[in-house]
Amino acid sequence: MTRPKHAPVESFGPELMASLLKAATGSFTLQMPWRRAIRLRQRLYRLRTSMLQVKHPKYTLVSRVTIVIDPPMPLDKNTICTVIFRPNDSEFASDLTNAGVTLSPEPEHEPEEEKPTPTQNPTPPQHKTNILEELLKDIKT
Repeated sequence: MTRPKHAPVESFGPELMASLLKAATGSFTLQMPWRRAIRLRQRLYRLRTSMLQVKHPKYTLVSRVTIVIDPPMPLDKNTICTVIFRPNDSEFASDLTNAGVTLSPEPEHEPEEEKPTPTQNPTPPQHKTNILEELLKDIKT
C-alpha cells in the first residue's frame, strides 16, 4: 500500500489553519524555542501544500502569509525566538504609504449595465464588519 504524498488537510490541527487565516489579514507574533518554531513553520508549510493539492477554497488566503523566525539560526537550538506571522509584502506597507501610495476600496461586484429606475428601491450592499470571523466561521475547533 502506498502512502499519499501529502497529509490530508483534516490531519492538521484547526489552530494551524486559524493562525494562517488570521495572518492573512494582519500581523501577530509569538515566542517559543527556536527548535519548536522551525517545527511549527514546517507544519504550516505542509498544511498549505495539502490545501493546494486538494484545491481548498481558502488556499488563496493562506498562500498570502509569510512566517519569519528571528533569529534565523541561533547557536543554541533552544534559544527563545520570535515567530512573526504577517501578510506577504506587509513589510513594505509603511514605505509605500509614505510615498503616497493609497489603497482604493475594491468594488464588491462588477458594475451593472442597468441603472435602477426611479420606482425601484435598490438596497445597499451588506458590508462585513469582521472579515476574520467570516473566514473562521467554518473551522471546527
